[in-house]
Amino acid sequence: MDWIRGLLYEEFEMTDLGLLMVFLGMEIRRNRVLQNLDLSQQQYIDSILHRFEMSMAATVSTLSDPHVRLTASPADHVADCHKF
Repeated sequence: MDWIRGLLYEEFEMTDLGLLMVFLGMEIRRNRVLQNLDLSQQQYIDSILHRFEMSMAATVSTLSDPHVRLTASPADHVADCHKF
C-alpha cells in the first residue's frame, strides 16, 4: 500500500490519502456495522442549479403509482455476494 501511495504522490498532486469521502464529485458515506454504502451527488446537483441560476427555483412533487411493486432482478443478487 505504501509503495502504491508513493507512486500516486509522485504522479499526482494530492492531499492525505485518508478515508475516501468524495470521488469524482460523488460523496461516499459508508457504515461498516450496518454494511451500508450511500452515494450522493448532492454537491454536483447544487452546483448545476447554481450555474443555471435555478438554485431558488420552486420544487414540485412527483406522484408515483402506489400499486407498483418493485422486485429484485437476478443481477441484483450479484451485489449481495460482495461485502463492503
